[in-house]
Amino acid sequence: MNCVLVGDIHSQFSKLQNALNYIENTIEDYYIIFLGDAFDSRCEESNSVGVYKTIKNLQDKNKATLIHSNHQWKLQRYLYGNPVRIDQSLQRTLDDFQSSDVTSIELLTWLESLPFACAFKDINEQEYRCAHAYHSSKLLIPRTYDGIHCTYKVSAKMRDKLIYGALYEGTRLSWWEHESTNEWIRVSGHYHTVEISYTKKALVLDSCCGDENGLLSVFNVNTWEIFQF
Repeated sequence: MNCVLVGDIHSQFSKLQNALNYIENTIEDYYIIFLGDAFDSRCEESNSVGVYKTIKNLQDKNKATLIHSNHQWKLQRYLYGNPVRIDQSLQRTLDDFQSSDVTSIELLTWLESLPFACAFKDINEQEYRCAHAYHSSKLLIPRTYDGIHCTYKVSAKMRDKLIYGALYEGTRLSWWEHESTNEWIRVSGHYHTVEISYTKKALVLDSCCGDENGLLSVFNVNTWEIFQF
């Protein structure tokens, strides 16, 4: 299995299609890990339903995992009926779904099924631990597991760390700037930056797809190559 990491999509269906065409035509036996923030666009294009159906189709074929994230969590809280601030990007996502054949119950059930983190190993047995914003070393992962290990149940405190990031003295920690003594590679999206460092054991793959000039990042784990669409 060749794991491919895909950064934040933010409802950019056409960029997702271009990325998937590349993956399907160049990588054999691929498995995609989407790093979260599938929805909420600040761009002219907003096709949240197309993104949802594409990812769900890959999930149904056992070809992908989508990690939960802050934007998806906000949508889930809205569907629960909790008070949330509806900005322009979330409103566009809500409009996309409300004009589609996807019911609120279907969408909520799907969001509830998403893991908050996952781990896997490459062909050389190097382990990668993925969360949308920050994979805490306090999140226990089994020493051995088959394929992709997903974490679904976490405390509220751990959930916030995974989807929003870690705090240090009241500010979000730029964790990829610091060396890690752990044996595993840390992976995230979320931060509107791309950082690739094997020595620091860090991958951040958010090339601002939700912005007007942003791109969608695709990272081939086995070759350590990044492509942007």
